[in-house]
Amino acid sequence: MTKDEFKSLVEVRRNFDFSLFGRTWMLNVERKSDGGSEILFGEQYGTPEHYENFTHLMADARVGSKFLREALIDIQM
Repeated sequence: MTKDEFKSLVEVRRNFDFSLFGRTWMLNVERKSDGGSEILFGEQYGTPEHYENFTHLMADARVGSKFLREALIDIQM
């Protein structure tokens, strides 16, 4: 999956799960009380990390020992 394809999923679906490295990960976009939104991302059933936007997600999110941005090609939906 490319970065643009993943960004499109975030913008359109807003809430989805995917498999990566034999584990299931979840991503949810939630509305904040001020009208903005934040992205919650983490391993299924774990405590998700909070990200301000897609750029922040791509810069800091990790899946195991890799950055999410480096592992996008291996995502299985």
